[in-house]
Amino acid sequence: MNFVRQIERIQRVDQFISKQSTGSPEELASKLDISRRQLFRLIEELKDYGAPIEYSRSLRTFYYLDKNFRLKINFSIQFITEKEERKINGGNKNIFLPCQNMALYAFSLASAI
Repeated sequence: MNFVRQIERIQRVDQFISKQSTGSPEELASKLDISRRQLFRLIEELKDYGAPIEYSRSLRTFYYLDKNFRLKINFSIQFITEKEERKINGGNKNIFLPCQNMALYAFSLASAI
């Protein structure tokens, strides 16, 4: 499942950033086995969700501007009946979810209070 891999990748990025041990963008991209461009898209996506990510050239690492920031990812799968699927799809047979019978997955970021 592609979104599961994406969540795992985000968790790894968070671990490196939290420890301030990302290295240069090229090094972090290599650690994640993605391109530099994909890394920057991922960082921008996290920033769009409110992650206060910055990069220090002198330290050669990404870091959280707010030291109390914590990444929280919620993920759930709920199996549904055919009747519930019809209700979600308005009676259509084409399912719009990533996998058949999967009704819900959630992703959220939160700052520690």
